[in-house]
Amino acid sequence: MKVGVRQQQQFQNNNQIDSVRQEASSQVTQEQEQAAGGIQETVEAEPDTSSIEARVATPLEQPEAGEPTDVNAEGAVPQPRSEAEVSAPLQANSQELDQQMAAENVTEEQLANSNEPEFIIVGYYRLR
Repeated sequence: MKVGVRQQQQFQNNNQIDSVRQEASSQVTQEQEQAAGGIQETVEAEPDTSSIEARVATPLEQPEAGEPTDVNAEGAVPQPRSEAEVSAPLQANSQELDQQMAAENVTEEQLANSNEPEFIIVGYYRLR
C-alpha cells in the first residue's frame, strides 16, 4: 500500500496513533474484565452441595485378637562369647605379624621411626 505525501502530512498533523492506542487498551481491559468476571462470581458464591449424597458412616469391626504367644526372647540375642573366643583370632593375627616382621628383619623401633601413620598406630597398640 503506497502512502502519498499528502496522507503522510495529514497523519502527522492529526496524529491519530494516540487515539488508536487508547482505544485498543480500553478494548483489552474490557475483554479481560469480561473474561474474569465469571471466575470472581464463582469464587464468591456459596458451594452447591445439593448434588452430593450424604455418606453413611459405618463403624469398624473390632478385630479378634488371638492369644499372646511366647516369642522365645532368650533365643533372639546371641550368647556372649568368652574372652578366649574373642582374643584367640587377634592373638593368631599378632603372631603372624611377628613372624612376618622377623622374616623381614623389621624391628618395633623401625616401625616407630617410619613416619607411616599406620605403622606408628600398630606399634602403639602392640606395646600396650
